[in-house]
Amino acid sequence: QTLLYRVPREGGRPVGVVDDLAWGATISPGGEWIAYLRGYTNWWRRGYRGPASRDIWIRRVEGGPSFHLVAWPGDDDHPHWSADGKSLYFQSERADGVKNLWRQDLRFDEGRVDAVGPPRQLSFLKSDGMQWLNVSRDGRLAAFESEGRLWTLPTSGGRARDGAANCP
Repeated sequence: QTLLYRVPREGGRPVGVVDDLAWGATISPGGEWIAYLRGYTNWWRRGYRGPASRDIWIRRVEGGPSFHLVAWPGDDDHPHWSADGKSLYFQSERADGVKNLWRQDLRFDEGRVDAVGPPRQLSFLKSDGMQWLNVSRDGRLAAFESEGRLWTLPTSGGRARDGAANCP
């Protein structure tokens, strides 16, 4: 865990972005917002509920207040922005103790960001759950590891596909 910094493209000194201990940060497609994790439980620890749980926070890259949007007593992990920057995808075990893909829709208004309704579960894995979530740049496909294999899943929901990587 560390503090988050940004470095100007033209060079110079790093500038602090978030004063909190934070990690797993991702910048919104427009470059204005940053989503990050706070909390310090180990990623492999299942079923933890308590003050050290990992939660998703959002704030402007340029500074200002942080908004705690995706919260519950357990862990949420690996936030990724939708292509239009109006939603966050993340993995969570909030429904049944198995990490699955979730989406939280967002509303931005005058320097604030708010959740629009509760998070929506998009995958329904039953045993191992997902690890190491990533989302394609166009936001249409999620990739993750589960049961020792690589899987893909449309971010619109549906069935996960066990897939061999096609790397031409």
